[in-house]
Amino acid sequence: MGALANQRSYAWELVRHPVHVVFAGCVLPAIVFFTWSTYVVAAVACAEVGFVWLVHRMPSFRRMIDERNRAIEAESAARVRSEVLGRLTEPHRTELFHLEALADSIRARVTPSGTSSAADDCLGLDRLLAAYAGGAIACATGRASLAATDRDAIAMEIAALERKADSARTETLRAVAVERLRVARMRAARWDRSRDDLEEMEEQLTLIADVVRLTHENAMAPLRSPSFADALGRALASIPDGERTLTEIVELLATDPSPEPRVLSLGRRALAATTTTTS
Repeated sequence: MGALANQRSYAWELVRHPVHVVFAGCVLPAIVFFTWSTYVVAAVACAEVGFVWLVHRMPSFRRMIDERNRAIEAESAARVRSEVLGRLTEPHRTELFHLEALADSIRARVTPSGTSSAADDCLGLDRLLAAYAGGAIACATGRASLAATDRDAIAMEIAALERKADSARTETLRAVAVERLRVARMRAARWDRSRDDLEEMEEQLTLIADVVRLTHENAMAPLRSPSFADALGRALASIPDGERTLTEIVELLATDPSPEPRVLSLGRRALAATTTTTS
C-alpha cells in the first residue's frame, strides 16, 4: 500500500512539473488538430501516458523530487523551530541548546553515523527534547499569565469586599458584595493553583534535563573491552607459570653437587702453572 502511494505521489509530482507542462503543451495541439483521426488521438494519448509512466519511475527524477521535498521539509522545520525558540524564556532557551549539544554527543557515541531519523529516535532523545520545549513554552505562558494578574491586589480586593459585605446598607448591596467576594476568592484560588502548577512544570523540566544528562553520562562512560580483559587474564595467568619455571631452574641448580672449594683452588693453581710453563 505504501509503495502504491509513493508511485502515485511521484506521478502527481511529474504531472505538476514544468517538464510535463511543456510536453503537454506539445501534445494537446496535436489532439486538437487531429480530432478527426482516432488513431492519432490514441497515439498521442498513449505517448502522454507512456511519458508519465516512464519518467516518474526514473531514479534521477525520484532523487530530484526527494531532494526538493527534503529541502521544503527542512525549511518548514526551520520556521517552526524559530517560532518555538521565540516563545521560550532565555534560561529555557539556553538550557535547550545545552541539552541538544549533549544529545548530539550521545548520537555520535552510540550510532555509526552520529545522526538519528524520526523513525529511529536515538534513545528517545528527540521526544525528551520536544517534551522539554513544549513544557518550556507552557511555563513561559503560565508566567506571563501570572504576571498579568496582581495577587496582592486580589487579596486587598477580598478584604475590601468582606468589609463591604458586612457593612452593606441594603440586602441587595450585601448580596452583590457577597457574589463579588466569591468571584474574587475564586480568582485568588485559581492564581494559587496556577503558581503551584508552574512550579511543578519547572521541576518536570529539570527532571527531563537530568534524564538527558544521565543518558549522556552513561553513553560517555568508559567501556571495558572484552579483548583487553582476556589479554589481561592471560597475562596474569602466565605470571605463576613464569614464577614456577624460575623456581624449578633454581631448584635444579640447587640440587646439583657443588665442587669442593679446595678442588676449585687447586685447579686454578694448576691452570696457572700450565700457562706459565707454556709461556
